[in-house]
Amino acid sequence: MADDASRHAPATRLLEIACDESGYEGERLIGSTTDVFAHASLCLDERTAADCVQELRRRIRSPATEYKANHLLREKHRSTLEWLLGPQAPVLGHANVLLIDKAYYVLRHLAQLLEPGAGAGACADALYRDGPRILGARRWHAVLAGANDLLRSKHLTDPTTTVDNLAALAEALDDGRPSGPLARVRAALTSVRARAEARRARLLLDPSGALDPILTAIAHAVRHWHRDGARVWLIHDQQNTLSAARIRHLSATLGSALAGLALVDSNSDPRVQVADMIAGIARKIASDELNGGGDPRLAALIRPYVAATSIWGDRSSWSRLAGSAGGAAGREAGRGGGHRRSALDGSLREPGDEAVQEQVEHERDRNRDEHRGGLQRLPEEDVAADQLGRHPGGDDLLRRG
Repeated sequence: MADDASRHAPATRLLEIACDESGYEGERLIGSTTDVFAHASLCLDERTAADCVQELRRRIRSPATEYKANHLLREKHRSTLEWLLGPQAPVLGHANVLLIDKAYYVLRHLAQLLEPGAGAGACADALYRDGPRILGARRWHAVLAGANDLLRSKHLTDPTTTVDNLAALAEALDDGRPSGPLARVRAALTSVRARAEARRARLLLDPSGALDPILTAIAHAVRHWHRDGARVWLIHDQQNTLSAARIRHLSATLGSALAGLALVDSNSDPRVQVADMIAGIARKIASDELNGGGDPRLAALIRPYVAATSIWGDRSSWSRLAGSAGGAAGREAGRGGGHRRSALDGSLREPGDEAVQEQVEHERDRNRDEHRGGLQRLPEEDVAADQLGRHPGGDDLLRRG
């Protein structure tokens, strides 16, 4: 009888989504080599992705075994970079990139500790906006580094770490003679020890890496591609931090939306190679914009890929990265607060930016519509109810390639 019910249960679509990241250094977010983390998720079949990689090889002609973003970011390959991001390549309309401003991400988590609830977003915004100006570069970096250390699960086994880092943060703020929102933060630090110790105790029981951006990024990718009701099977580049325990944590958090996750060597899957290139390109473009050295045309080309729920603190660069398609940055981390449609800062756009963006978005929408009917480019299959959670390569939730 159960078999009959399974046979007649409605089929559920299963999408294979390839993912990779750029700028990832685990929970070490401050003092690392990059100030932006990018995670790309890609919905292409293997044949299309392989053809894309082959075309890149034909154009670039490098003997490298695997192509990376830095190949495309060289000035001599500018036309190839624009081809990959533009409407002539198969990626537009089939990829999504979550961007994370690492400093803002740390401050969002710190704010949740200092002012749990609805006030966390405003607290993080005030710190991000006013901290560098009031404290100066050296003291502000000390605050960020102290916050990062306070929140890292790596330090959970040391019972003195929480207290020491709280004291260091308070001292750094004292040196800057803060006022306004920063003074409230300084006051909160004197009474937050109990909450910090409680957080440490919770994470000792479940060290899922609350500060690790890759967990936030994977959750975003699953929710993004699940939005039409399909279950998502992720094909992700190998990461030592993606342990079986963390994957189980993600599965419990995401429920039926996540069908499974396979960790593979990017050399073995052209979809992951393309995702890796898109993530690296997006990270570089976003970092350049954050630091005031952006390229208006590249910003316009990457814009259709950028997730509206990216975690971003700087309004000026966000308006250039997200444009009129931008949403409320910071929602994933803070769930409340955050910036309200930075695209309102229209005066910050570069001349001619709108024209490039309009052309790219038109081609993106046409690309997506052309392939949606037959789904030639979308690796999708129907899966009966009794097969959910299984993958053609095996039955377990987490597989390593």
